[in-house]
Amino acid sequence: VSSLHASLGMTAELTCPEELKYTHLYERYCQYDNLRAPFNEDEEVVNHQCVNKCGASRAPGPRVDRNGVRYEQGWCHGNTVVDSSGVESATELSRYVNALCLPREECERLCTKLDSCHSFDMHRQFPRCYLNTMECADPVRETYTVGITAMTLSFPAELTAPGHALEVGDTITIQF
Repeated sequence: VSSLHASLGMTAELTCPEELKYTHLYERYCQYDNLRAPFNEDEEVVNHQCVNKCGASRAPGPRVDRNGVRYEQGWCHGNTVVDSSGVESATELSRYVNALCLPREECERLCTKLDSCHSFDMHRQFPRCYLNTMECADPVRETYTVGITAMTLSFPAELTAPGHALEVGDTITIQF
């Protein structure tokens, strides 16, 4: 029985990676201070702009983006105009709109990647976001636009470790 408790002489170390969490302000967005998607230095932002990615594709048959990816898989449903009563129209976003057709997770990843991104506005119904400039961090800004139930303002809150038992950077050593 004592041989079952003998050390194998092996060690494993686990470290919790940093994870950026976002805080959300519902029914708010940062108006007029979006990163310019069509002229952005980051190619990924330009490629995910709804109009560049999805284009005019209201033709009959399966809807696909410019790369041949079905709309549902390429998040092109975000390239939809919705009227003030929430009804979807047959109109698509214009080429001057800075909207990116991406789900929330990808918007978070892009905003975290870009030094010029302070926060992002996410549509609550469609896979569409707007990356915001550092102007949205201005502490004397009157307020974020209120009353748009379809939008959520999301900004980085803190670095945390997944779970609650460890702090970021903590290392656990297990001996076998």
